[in-house]
Amino acid sequence: MKKKLLSIIFLTLVLSASSAQGTIEEGWKLWSKAELEKAEKIAESNIDTDEGKHLKGNILQVNGKYLEAIEVYNGISSEYNEYEKVQISKLNIHLFHLKELDKAKTLINRIKNKEATIYAASINKTIALECSGTFTVPMLVNEPLNPFIPIVSGEINGKKQNIAFDTGGNFLVMSKAAAESMGISYDSSLFFTGKQGYSTSKMWVGVVDKLVLGKDVKLINVPVTILEEMNTEIIIFGTSILKEFYSTIDYPNNQFVFTTKDKPALVKAHQKKYAGNEMNFIMWGDHYMMGKGSYNDKRINMFFDSGLVVVGQANGVIAQSWLCLSKESMENLGIEEKDNTSTRAVTATNDVLNFAGMDNENVILSLSGSDDFSFGGIMCDLLVSHGVIKNYAWTIDFENMKYMFK
Repeated sequence: MKKKLLSIIFLTLVLSASSAQGTIEEGWKLWSKAELEKAEKIAESNIDTDEGKHLKGNILQVNGKYLEAIEVYNGISSEYNEYEKVQISKLNIHLFHLKELDKAKTLINRIKNKEATIYAASINKTIALECSGTFTVPMLVNEPLNPFIPIVSGEINGKKQNIAFDTGGNFLVMSKAAAESMGISYDSSLFFTGKQGYSTSKMWVGVVDKLVLGKDVKLINVPVTILEEMNTEIIIFGTSILKEFYSTIDYPNNQFVFTTKDKPALVKAHQKKYAGNEMNFIMWGDHYMMGKGSYNDKRINMFFDSGLVVVGQANGVIAQSWLCLSKESMENLGIEEKDNTSTRAVTATNDVLNFAGMDNENVILSLSGSDDFSFGGIMCDLLVSHGVIKNYAWTIDFENMKYMFK
């Protein structure tokens, strides 16, 4: 009798401890708000369930703990109703982060959503560096668009090109016409429909044999997203290129600084030179970087989309929007000017945007053409652009998932 009583008491204590952390549904709600510490506690209290493992694996993934995420995902049953989403996450980790192309390809046949497998199916070589050291790549300050989106000179497959930087892209992004002019091949039967800005386009994936930024930053086997319809002829390099290095976008000095990770002493010197205000960031998929801050002291989650370009007049001066957000987000944040802006206008405010502990006063904003900023189910209140980031030297440390702003 005593043993049964003790068992009942112990079971009650276990159940009480689990419910005190919250239900798994509450965990996913916290995930959607990027409240990951709280969500992780709930995931751990439900780790014996497939849903708990899924949530825990996702949290590890966005924090850059890729091997740990794979280990947790591998424990999920094939009977789990979100099993395909788990397989897509595993494929993306193997392909984009661990550079395990063979393992990524073995997952293709487990995934019915073929759009999610296009990169793995289209790539047969792994991106690699053909340089070692610290390199400076100047921005082309005389280019008309450079004040709004940084542009550098470079080469793609031996052909000289001006290339713009945008964290809203992964490796390289270009039009179908540009790709064909450089002899970049792709499988026309492997395509997906994706978003570029507020428009959609048929897209393919190819591989650039060699990419050079400036004169000395050299990469081979670089994936490229090819758009049938692109609202600009600009060629873009994005977040996944920076991830190959310890990288700084030094806006005040109009330059990029790249240090290869095989030189730890140089990385340390680079870190010291650009030490500044720090903030943590998370990353969903291959390039969707998000971080916490505040807007007029209200806590927000932001997607850092440096290539967001909305330009107009604010207070009689040509200005670039610092951020864009939906009408609903404007209402939630109490923005008084919500009815005085649009997707094609910039609007000056007296508001304050804070990130990395720094106040950026007199926000200039614009209306988003989309109501949904959701990445892997994580909602963002707004997109932050070059319009405000350009005031800093912005260092991205992918090993420790930290930003530094100097």
